[in-house]
Amino acid sequence: MSIIEPDGKAITRTFRLDKAWNDAIIEEAERQNISISGLLEKISREYILFYRWVEELQSVIFSPNTIKGIIDALDDEILVEIAEKVAESTFTESYMVRGDGVDLDVVRFQITEQMGKYAHWFTVVEHDTDEHYFYIKHSLGEKWSVFVEAYVGSLFRDAAGVYISTERVGENILVRLDD
Repeated sequence: MSIIEPDGKAITRTFRLDKAWNDAIIEEAERQNISISGLLEKISREYILFYRWVEELQSVIFSPNTIKGIIDALDDEILVEIAEKVAESTFTESYMVRGDGVDLDVVRFQITEQMGKYAHWFTVVEHDTDEHYFYIKHSLGEKWSVFVEAYVGSLFRDAAGVYISTERVGENILVRLDD
């Protein structure tokens, strides 16, 4: 399974690094105000949970300006059609390659971790209080909201069998799980 949760048991590893890599790691740890060990664990976690799959799936990475330029050139109906068409197939294919099943927990992980934290589609805050909702924030414009809203709706509906309701708050999107 590709979704790995830490179990809280630490192990010690010893390995060799070129001095230039070591110097860069020390500098980055200081910049992030974390220990070298913490940075190396973060790098390992990000690779295992995301970047190895970027390589395996031959993902293409664009700058935000490129994505915004493409999205802004399309009308809303086409954006919705594309988002719904590719969301389920791309998502299901990527998790089948990883050997994972597809359910609500996997969709939640996809949105919060894969798309939110690692792929930088948006940032997402998940709340599970009286009602379960996700607040999706981004800075790529209204057309990106149209695309993301349709894409996320398709993931929940088609991959997890869960229906959602959405509300736009400026460029941002409030996503509520329907009962």
